[in-house]
Amino acid sequence: MCVQYPINILETEAARKPSEPGNQTLQAIATKHGLMQLAIRPLKTMVHRNHLFSKSTTPAGQYVDPMMYRLVDTADEHAGKDIPTKVKEVINFTIALEKSYATMYDKFKAQYPELPSPQRLSWVSVLLNNIPRMDLETFKLFASAHVLPDLGAAVEIVNQNGPKELTQWAVKYQLGVKTTMERYEWLLEANRFQDIFELRRDLDRYAPELQDNKWTATKAIRSVLSGTGRPSAVVGFRSAPQVKMVLSDGPLQPVSEASYNAVMDTVSTQHLSMLTSSLSRQIERQMNSSKAKEEATQLLLNSNADTNGGNVPPKTS
Repeated sequence: MCVQYPINILETEAARKPSEPGNQTLQAIATKHGLMQLAIRPLKTMVHRNHLFSKSTTPAGQYVDPMMYRLVDTADEHAGKDIPTKVKEVINFTIALEKSYATMYDKFKAQYPELPSPQRLSWVSVLLNNIPRMDLETFKLFASAHVLPDLGAAVEIVNQNGPKELTQWAVKYQLGVKTTMERYEWLLEANRFQDIFELRRDLDRYAPELQDNKWTATKAIRSVLSGTGRPSAVVGFRSAPQVKMVLSDGPLQPVSEASYNAVMDTVSTQHLSMLTSSLSRQIERQMNSSKAKEEATQLLLNSNADTNGGNVPPKTS
């Protein structure tokens, strides 16, 4: 018989959370009964965050999905880019377009009843209202599966069934949304790079044996293999080179009990606290009064009018 459970260096319940009967952990119970253990998701953690959203931001009964967080290294592809400024520029530009479409829609809707509603062409506003829910993996899915397909369909309707005055607007808006999605992904990737850098540094600090390994993935797998009963890790690699990378990155041996405890307690707690504190600050900012939001939006639009005129989309690089 075999028991499987999710466990990784940020999701430690199976190794650390006692459960009935006997107030023992799942790992301890499995080991006591001689069960084979399969540790799943050693590199893909789910950071639960439903408790961080208050009733004022989440309707009663609505569940907020966990934040998906991959424990793998990413390239520092955006070094030297002033990403916050680039994100702000394109958001200002595109929000202005969304507001202008709402005005034009009221003007033309009687003559062109097939025009998409302003709600359908307000993707950047949707993004801004859901930033606390947008971790990197969720955002990629949001953009590829929802935003870009519907954007293309809606713009096609505008071009085919709307007045010529909206044709140029549609070109600008489509470019604005695509550039917003691209640049916001840059921002999330840069944040993830820094998070993983700090995590890797602390793993080496608290578990010196892990200094033998270069990659965060290898360090994470070794940590999981060190649990009670020495579970096997089921790793969901996407390609053969990823497997070769880990196998070539030093020994895949368990670490000492002291190092394992430091990883599962100190490192895990510190980084979960960092992630949830950052998310809480995002939620707090989102909970500002509607008046404050309107004033901030107007400030952004005024800034955009001064610097960009609302007429030319920012460069994409």
